[in-house]
Amino acid sequence: MRDNNLDPFGFGLRYRARSFDNDHEYKKWSNMYQDVEFTVNVKTTIRSTGVIE
Repeated sequence: MRDNNLDPFGFGLRYRARSFDNDHEYKKWSNMYQDVEFTVNVKTTIRSTGVIE
């Protein structure tokens, strides 16, 4: 997602909301976002079978 300039979790929006100089800080964030590495851990549990909730 990052490589396609997508931010579905709103990290950039949160960063921008907490910064003082929005335009300058958003450009800074955009440059940093390209170098961010994400580690995703998924834990699944099957609660039942045959029904999609």
